[in-house]
Amino acid sequence: SNTVIIIGCILLAVALLIAYITSAMIINETTFYESKRHKFPIQAKNTGSIVEKNIDEAADVSLMMAHDPLIIHWLTTGEHDDFADSYISQRMDHLTKYMKYDDVFLISAQTLRSWDYHDGTFKSQRIDIAKHPTDRQMFSFLQQDRDYVVNIENNDNKTAVIQINAVIKEDNTILGVTGVKISAAQIMQK
Repeated sequence: SNTVIIIGCILLAVALLIAYITSAMIINETTFYESKRHKFPIQAKNTGSIVEKNIDEAADVSLMMAHDPLIIHWLTTGEHDDFADSYISQRMDHLTKYMKYDDVFLISAQTLRSWDYHDGTFKSQRIDIAKHPTDRQMFSFLQQDRDYVVNIENNDNKTAVIQINAVIKEDNTILGVTGVKISAAQIMQK
């Protein structure tokens, strides 16, 4: 009878061990499936929120520049104000260094001059809308009666760049376009 009890206990222990291993495998499989089903879409949604937040922030910065009274004054005077010139270059420098934008730009609709702040350099050049599709695209949105537009394009390195163009107006007169560029890779790193 002791042998029967020992064999019964061993069989019971083996049955419990098999039941434990089977239930652990089922729980593990179910947990992975549920995690995959619920967690991954939440992570994707969170990533989308981060991208959207960065684009909204860049749009806010572009609109802030478009409504800056000193920038408006500078454009209405034909870009002939040394204090405003210094202020604008310092502002663009701050946005590229501390806000980490790849490029900050300002274009006068009156003189068709472009000011870009990129890699620590403030440069000015005359633009030719007929020859440069990017410049043509920048001014084409002005006919749409919108405050700003978000464009996604490829730069010279064939990487995606998000560009926000904001219209600069005074008394319903279009003075120019300003905005920022930020690489999609930089947003994804955040």
